[in-house]
Amino acid sequence: MSPEESKPGPVFSILMHETLNDVSTIISIAQLCLISKEMPPDVRQEIKRIIETGREMSDKLKLMAEVLQEED
Repeated sequence: MSPEESKPGPVFSILMHETLNDVSTIISIAQLCLISKEMPPDVRQEIKRIIETGREMSDKLKLMAEVLQEED
């Protein structure tokens, strides 16, 4: 396989950006859920964990996108 064949194509880039958008949406929804005062503390804690995990995933996807752009 040549180096050109092993490079990710535009479909990969599109999927990465769509995934990043999905993660951002999940973070936004979770943040909105935290606004509710009627939520039990354990559920609030779990939502905070989801937000943090989502942010970590978002950072990793952004880094991957930057690396791919540098390789092009």
